[in-house]
Amino acid sequence: MKKILFIVGSLREGSFNRQLAREAEQMIGARAEVTYLDYSDVPLINQDIEFPEPEAPDCVPPSRRPTPSGCSRPNTTSAIPAM
Repeated sequence: MKKILFIVGSLREGSFNRQLAREAEQMIGARAEVTYLDYSDVPLINQDIEFPEPEAPDCVPPSRRPTPSGCSRPNTTSAIPAM
């Protein structure tokens, strides 16, 4: 049996992408095994939980976390900007 992995481009439960994937799954029926990639714990934008802003995950170093004002810190690498 064929296996199909759906990667839905939105975390919202009612997103158009998710609705389209579910419709496609119904059309496929028993001809293939359908699964969905669950990446909800990856820190991406999710309009359902956008406010208040969620905490930065532990895997993000403190130097890379946003400041209280919401602005990110300046780039402190030694890269030379393109002209």
